[in-house]
Amino acid sequence: KNSAEKQARYRDRHRDKWLASHREHMKIFRASDAGKKYKKNYTLKTTYGISLQEFTALAELQDFKCGICKNVLDMGFKTHVDHDHTTNKIRGLLCSLCNPALGSFRDSIDILKEAIYYLEGSK
Repeated sequence: KNSAEKQARYRDRHRDKWLASHREHMKIFRASDAGKKYKKNYTLKTTYGISLQEFTALAELQDFKCGICKNVLDMGFKTHVDHDHTTNKIRGLLCSLCNPALGSFRDSIDILKEAIYYLEGSK
């Protein structure tokens, strides 16, 4: 019998032991750099349809800086893919402060202009 069949038989006979071992392995993997990279790539692919390589290329185009405030992006989970919620078109990468700010203004240029007028008027 081939190796896959032997492994399947072992898992069936020693289910609890195998599950405990598998859980421990996955805990270590998730904490590793490879695990974090895998998770980031999976999230990017399933959420935005881009790979980690495409994400990095986009960051390079922005000199690894936030598209709005120009602070350096951490390139981890604090770096957000900004996209149009109607078309799902990716606009760029934003930091963890600028991304929710745009969301708070509901991606409305009119509301953002009003916010600018408000800030200028309060000086």
